[in-house]
Amino acid sequence: MGTRTIINQCSGSINMNGKEYKNIKGTIEITDSGIFVDGKPIEEYKEPPVFKIVIEGSVETIESENADVEVKGTVTTVNSKNGNVTCSKVLGNVETKNGNVMCGSVGGEVTTKNGNIMRG
Repeated sequence: MGTRTIINQCSGSINMNGKEYKNIKGTIEITDSGIFVDGKPIEEYKEPPVFKIVIEGSVETIESENADVEVKGTVTTVNSKNGNVTCSKVLGNVETKNGNVMCGSVGGEVTTKNGNIMRG
């Protein structure tokens, strides 16, 4: 299964599988072949890793196809196809197809088809 995660307007650092990326401006796209900012590669992979993405700071939107995502800050909207979502504060909605949602406060709706929803 392929991976594609898009992160828009991140104001903090991103830790991906233990490697930290700081002060990245622009649209970040994480795929099986690498990490790209505004379409330009900042890291390329020969073999796709298993993805765990941790964002330290605020981010506008996250759209993920196959990764566990954690935001230690505020996020407006999160959509995940396969993977767990953990957030401190969500201003809008959180949606997963297959995965658990663990969030503090949520301003909108939280939905999952196959997983658990935990708030608090």
